[in-house]
Amino acid sequence: MPARGVVQEDIEMARGRMEAAALAYSRARLAGLSVRRAMERYRHEHQSPMLDRAKELFRNFSKNTFGDLYVDVDQDGKAVLIGRQFDGVLRKVDQMSKGTREQLFLALRIAAIERYVETAGPIPVIFDDVFSESDEPRSERVFEALGELARRTQVTVLTHHHHLIEVARRALGERLEVQELPAIAPGLRVAEAA
Repeated sequence: MPARGVVQEDIEMARGRMEAAALAYSRARLAGLSVRRAMERYRHEHQSPMLDRAKELFRNFSKNTFGDLYVDVDQDGKAVLIGRQFDGVLRKVDQMSKGTREQLFLALRIAAIERYVETAGPIPVIFDDVFSESDEPRSERVFEALGELARRTQVTVLTHHHHLIEVARRALGERLEVQELPAIAPGLRVAEAA
């Protein structure tokens, strides 16, 4: 059996190692928080105009549920898109509802198209059924954004949802031009092999 002095010495050494480890952990944690805050401040001050515009559109499309949008780095060093709700909760894209993700991706697409048109000139743009996960108020906001884009380039929206025509009219008024396609498309003909 070890002498009492040896056990006491082992306890003191273990306590010393634990205190050193706790102090090192605290310093590393504090340094990590400081670096994260500095990165967030830098990112906020220098983020791209496209991300700024996507953030503005996303805030509008989500009916002010999300107030911020930024790119962060995960534990593996990969860039991830993060949305900050107005209540402060952070959400990665895969943590958002399907409808919110649709509105986010639409905001990103519109911002990218606007940026492209700014730098390269007008191009025709087609949106095909981008309202499948949006209720009428959100759809109206999306139509307003598409109306802004249509001031700079040709925008065509394809949909088979007739109720969206009225939503678009509320958002765009006389600027909306509706072209209805025939109800029955020509049938597909299959030739039989002889």
